[in-house]
Amino acid sequence: MSSLKRPFLDAMSRIAASVAIVATDGVGGRAGATVNTLSPVSAEQPPSLLICLQRTTSACRAVRANGSFSINSLSKDQRELARVFAASASQGQKNSDSDNKFEHGEWIRNKNDVWLLKGALASFDCLVKETLVWQSHEVILGEVRSITLNAQATPLLYANRRYKMLGDNIEDSKNEESRE
Repeated sequence: MSSLKRPFLDAMSRIAASVAIVATDGVGGRAGATVNTLSPVSAEQPPSLLICLQRTTSACRAVRANGSFSINSLSKDQRELARVFAASASQGQKNSDSDNKFEHGEWIRNKNDVWLLKGALASFDCLVKETLVWQSHEVILGEVRSITLNAQATPLLYANRRYKMLGDNIEDSKNEESRE
C-alpha cells in the first residue's frame, strides 16, 4: 500500500483554518506555539475545546505539566506573531528558548495566572481536562474558564500553506443570526 502522508498533507493544506497561539506558564515552564488545530467541542456548561500539539515540543510538555493554557485566535494584524511562535517547530527545534517568543506581542496575565494576547480575535483561558496521545501528537481537551473577545478584529487564516484573511461574505447577516 502506498503512503498517504503526502496526499493527506496536501489535502489538509487546502482546508482553511484559523491561526492561534497556545500559551502556558507554571511549574512546567513558559512555552507557546502556533497552531491551526483548534476545535470547539461543546458549548454546554462548562464549554470546552481541543487543541493538538506535537508531542516532542516544549509547548506540549509544558501544557501537560502546567495543567492550564490559553488559546489566542490571531487577527490579521498578528501574522508576524504566528511566524515567531511557529519558527521553532518549522526549524525542527524541540527545546528553543520559549521566553524569547513572548517578547513579541503584548501579553497580559489574567486572574488564573494564564497569559492572554492583547489584540487577539478571541482568547480562551483553559484548564486541561483530558489528553489523548495519537501518533506524533497529543490531543488536549480544555475546559474554558474565561473568554476575551475583540469585536473589531479580522481573523487570520491559513490555507494553501499561506496566511490569508477573509474576503467578502457570501451569506447575509440574517442567516448568521438564525444559526445562534
